[in-house]
Formats: sequence, structure tokens, C-alpha cells
Amino acid sequence: MLIPNTLFRMGGAAVMLTSKEAERPRAKYELEHLVRVHLGADDVAYECVFQREDDRGVVGVELNRDLVKVAGRALERNLTKMGPLVLPLAEQLKFAGSLVARALLPKSMRPAPYVPDFKRAFDHFCLHAGGRGVIEGLSKQLGLPFDKSAPSYNSLFWYGNTSSASLWYALGYIEAAQGVRRNDVVWKVGFGSGFKCNSAVWRALRDVKDTRHAAWRHIQDESNLAAVPSYLANGGFSQGPKAPVCSGPFVFDREEERAAAALAEVETSAGGGKGGAAGGKGAARAPSARASARVVASASPRALARRAR
Repeated sequence: MLIPNTLFRMGGAAVMLTSKEAERPRAKYELEHLVRVHLGADDVAYECVFQREDDRGVVGVELNRDLVKVAGRALERNLTKMGPLVLPLAEQLKFAGSLVARALLPKSMRPAPYVPDFKRAFDHFCLHAGGRGVIEGLSKQLGLPFDKSAPSYNSLFWYGNTSSASLWYALGYIEAAQGVRRNDVVWKVGFGSGFKCNSAVWRALRDVKDTRHAAWRHIQDESNLAAVPSYLANGGFSQGPKAPVCSGPFVFDREEERAAAALAEVETSAGGGKGGAAGGKGAARAPSARASARVVASASPRALARRAR
């Protein structure tokens, strides 16, 4: 039952939403579409991510082998509902033709399912950063080049799997590194237990380029900006990166250093060898982050987990 400790990191996001027309000049984005697919009525989908007790009475999260199949089914339903709302007419006709052909033709003659080109509908993509396999699978299914999936890869690389908050980390990266132009369309798609797949479409009301974004200030350094492509080329995400510490009121790196130092002191007194926060291969710092008034994101320390391994 160690899955929550090995898969997830601490993360959070806060967004200010309003329906007041008077606030429109201050707003960055307008929510255009929201599609929610929930497969909880299906027992297999409901139990593919489930909290339960193990044989020793320890409560934890269980992931079973049906998860990938269920996630694919949820995504397919979400795309089927989202497509007519956002896709150009030509793409809709191609998709409809594919559905009709697959329904009428014999199995041996059925064409492969047509996957619409969502790049014609969206300018930016925020994919659920649940792991490298999740991002790669979504990118491959949607036919996205690296620059479109880079925000999610960077979210995973620098902050780990922060679950639903990862979508807002990805949007922060887009604003800081790529920039958003007025009328650009941003698509967010995420997954969760239940099993569910939710997606939201946002339209930019003005140009956005926020290089001071606290969570992504460090990528102004070109070496940090190029870290993810290099990391993926060398096997990717087999170990955590050494991320810089972002300034802000929530400075978790100090807490991390104290925890690592305390652990090193205990190990040394018990004859457990040398170590500590400054002890050679010690803890990589995880960036703490506070975003703007719209998004507040934070990351938890890694030091104890790494020292424990």
C-alpha cells in the first residue's frame, strides 16, 4: 500500500472564477466547454482505482490491471463528446464517416477508427501528468509533437505527479515558456478514480506571457529549459531531477533541509554512515512554488524518500 507515496507528490492549485461581466477586462481566459465522463456505473471501472485495506489492515490505494483499458475507454468517450463542440466541419465529417463505415461494413473490411486532428481545434494542450506512459500515450493517440506535450512533460519532470493540479502547472509553463496569444484555445484533459475523464476548453481573452511565474522562473535559464528533452533522450524519469528552489512565502526547501539533516544525524549516531542535506548524493531539492492570484501550486520535499531508499 505504498502507491500513494511512490506515485504522487504534494501539489495544489487555486483558480479565481467569476461570472461578473465587469471583471472581464482583468480576466485571462474564458471557459468555453466542459465535458465530464464518469464510468462509475461499471464495476470494472469503479474498482480499477480503489482505496481498501490489505491483508495486514493497512489502508492504501490499489491499482489493478484494468486501469489502462478503462482509461482508454473514458478518453474515447470524452473525445467523442468534445469533438462536435470544437472540431472544424471537415474533421467532423471524416469522423462521422469512419463511424458509419465501421458500423455497416463487415469486420474484415472495417477501416481503423479515425482519430480527429485536435491540433486544428486547440493551440495548447495540458495533459494529465500521471507519468511518462500517460503523457506518451495521450500524445501518440492525439498525434501531438513534442512542443505540444512539453508543458506536461515539464510538469512531471520538475514537480512529479501532482494529480489534478498538474494541469495548472502545465498551463503555468505555457504562459512562462511559450506564451499565449489572444483567442488561443487551451485544452485540458485529466483522469481520476471513479473512473472519470474530464476536459475543459479555455479561450484566451488577451496575450499572456508571464516569465515571472514563480513556479517556472527557473526555466528562463536555457539549460533548465532544455533539461526535459535531454532527460527523455537518456531514458527519462528513472530518477528525479535536481530542481532549483523558487522564491515565495512557502519555502519548503528549508523544511526539507532540516528533515534531511535530522535524518543524517540519526544515521550517524547509529553508525549508519555519512550523509545529510549536504552529504554528496543527498536529496535533490524540489521546487516550492506560489503562482499568481489565479494559481497557487506547491511541491513537497523529496529528501526523506530518497534517503530512505
